[in-house]
Amino acid sequence: MPKSIIPAAGEAMPVEVESPIKQLYALLEGAVKIIRDNPDLMIDNVTANKHGVYTVLDIPGVASAPQDPLLDAIKAYRAGLVEFNRLAEADKDDKRWKEHGAATYEPWQAVLDEWSEPARSCEGAIEALRAAISEQDGVCGTPAAEKLINAALAYLEGVRA
Repeated sequence: MPKSIIPAAGEAMPVEVESPIKQLYALLEGAVKIIRDNPDLMIDNVTANKHGVYTVLDIPGVASAPQDPLLDAIKAYRAGLVEFNRLAEADKDDKRWKEHGAATYEPWQAVLDEWSEPARSCEGAIEALRAAISEQDGVCGTPAAEKLINAALAYLEGVRA
């Protein structure tokens, strides 16, 4: 008699029954965590298709095309947040956190608070929207949020025209 792959009540589904899309999502979540937790890898983004997996490296001093100052400012802001968190974790004296903020993310926060140009790339517009709504590594609830939404909208309106 063939072995049933349907589990009894309360049992987990066998791994081999997990759908390919769920397997892919789990794999991609793991990859995102590795990239996020290891900034020294300098991986800016990853593309996968039926031919392979490709990484784009974030090499300091080398601009990627097209240049998008808004995207650069968002990346610098996020890098500043990472550095601030590292410094704050190492320095438990919260009286120094103001110094750490001024030396890391706050200058970029000020740039984003005053932003008035459209994004120059689709990626810049997407990251502007992500930053505008993200409470973790974004500017949600700050003056920059509306500026970034406007920058993304201006880019999209320009593409449509």
